[in-house]
Amino acid sequence: MLVTPEQQIVLRSIHGTQLMQWLPQDVQSLQWGREMRDVSKCTFTLNNILDDSGNAPPIVPWLHWVDIYSTDNPPVLYWSGPLQSITMDQFGTTVNASDVGALLARTRVPITKAWNAVDPSVPALEMWQEMLQFQGVTNVVPIQRLDPWGDHFDCNFKADEKTLDKTMQDLETMGLRWTVVAGVPILGPMPLEPIGSLGQGDFLQQGISLTRDGSKVYNDILLRGPDSIARGRIELLGLNLQTIVTIDNMFGLTNVNRAVQQYARSVGTFKSAIQIPEGAQLDPNVNLDVNQMVPSARFAVSAFGVRLRMELESFQVNVQSGRSSIQVTLNEVPDWTEIGEMLQAGGTSSIQSGTRNTLQSGTGM
Repeated sequence: MLVTPEQQIVLRSIHGTQLMQWLPQDVQSLQWGREMRDVSKCTFTLNNILDDSGNAPPIVPWLHWVDIYSTDNPPVLYWSGPLQSITMDQFGTTVNASDVGALLARTRVPITKAWNAVDPSVPALEMWQEMLQFQGVTNVVPIQRLDPWGDHFDCNFKADEKTLDKTMQDLETMGLRWTVVAGVPILGPMPLEPIGSLGQGDFLQQGISLTRDGSKVYNDILLRGPDSIARGRIELLGLNLQTIVTIDNMFGLTNVNRAVQQYARSVGTFKSAIQIPEGAQLDPNVNLDVNQMVPSARFAVSAFGVRLRMELESFQVNVQSGRSSIQVTLNEVPDWTEIGEMLQAGGTSSIQSGTRNTLQSGTGM
């Protein structure tokens, strides 16, 4: 079973000291998830937790953390993060929490440093380590995973220039994938090969549908800036689907060439996506382990006679009345060999942090 039908919740200090525990019979409803390149959330409702005199327990946002566990023996940690808000009355309690990534928006860039020709996970790891030390979160150790198919960049960050959530957004434009799983930041993608298989029978009720979308596909890009023009093109079955992209800042010819080629790779393939209709759910008894459900993990998915490599974007769990339901978002990823061919040219580029390019698709030429 992917997750246990019932789950238990622990409230603890930022350093790990347990303060309160709520067993499945205390929990009215529970939702938690895992997200790609975003902070995941957890929301749950409890029975009345006021004391016999009607007084509220001294629960403090940010100082106190929430852990979600399975009911296995020993229990498996599913989710963890700092409490954001709690609402209590004599009828019940509602709690909202976010994973440790919420601290990114509460921490300014801690150091001034430049990196030359590095995987974006390298500066990301150092920024996370500095943040966790500064915030006193000593029991979280980030995991770094280099992207074997990713580009390398020069980057430069300045202390106090911005908050770290904006810094992570800059690194995302360089290709960084990141997520938080069971309280652990994972900086970089999961292995490129599929770690499991899914089929139509693994989805309940209406099952899955397959959509192949070409409405936003362009394989011949003209990138226009205030002082230069660059072009990017990838082969697409002999098609010539053109567009104009405008950016308001250029960092130099090398950077512009890399940017337009990255954009061409991003928009120059037909997008196939698994659509999960409202009410359709992943079978909790699917032959997978919850530890495999890491955003950026790849799965071999078979549907309607088509077998696709799909990347997990999000994983959501809902627990209510002793039953758990699971929803996932999966998107197709390009063939690894094709990516390798695209990157044979190699090289590095220079991107200065603090300025994000906004790529806006224009009308076709």
